[in-house]
Amino acid sequence: FTRGQPPWRYLRPLAANLFLSTHLSDVRAALDAEMAKIDFYAHLDSAQAKMTAHDLLSARYFAELALATDPNSGAARDLLDQADQAIDQGAAESLVLEGRLRMADSLVSYGQYDKALTVVRGLGEGALGDGRVIVVTRKAEFGYWQDAARTAFNQGDYVRAKTAADSALA
Repeated sequence: FTRGQPPWRYLRPLAANLFLSTHLSDVRAALDAEMAKIDFYAHLDSAQAKMTAHDLLSARYFAELALATDPNSGAARDLLDQADQAIDQGAAESLVLEGRLRMADSLVSYGQYDKALTVVRGLGEGALGDGRVIVVTRKAEFGYWQDAARTAFNQGDYVRAKTAADSALA
C-alpha cells in the first residue's frame, strides 16, 4: 500500500491516531515527526507568553527554538521580528534616558536647578519610577529649595528662608 515508502508520513492524511508497525525505523520516524511538532508548538507558545510578559530576550530565545524546529514558520518569524523590534526600541529609549539624565545632572552641578527639573519632568511617566531619575530629581529639588532659602536668608526674610529650608529637607 505504501509502495516501499515510509508509512508514517501517511498518518496525517489518513487521520490515523494509532500507528502499528513491525519495523522499528517506521515507528521511530513517526514518533520523531510528532515530537518535533510538539516541540515546535511548545517553543512557539513560550515565545508568545514571554512577549506578553515583556520578557523580550526570552521571547526571542523561544522564537529561535521554534524556527530551528520549523524554519518555514511565519508565526515564529513574526514573534522573532517583534522581539527584535521591541529590543531595539527599548535600547534607543534607554540611550535617550541616559543622555537626558546626564544633561540634568550637569545642570544641577552648574546650579541650573529649574532647567534640570524641566529636563527630568520631560522624561515622561514611564521614567518616573526609575531610581536614577528619582535621584536626579531629588538633587535638583534640593538645590532649588536650598538656593531659595539662601536668597531669602540674605534678604532677611527668615520665615521664607525656614519654609524653603524645610521644603529642601522634605
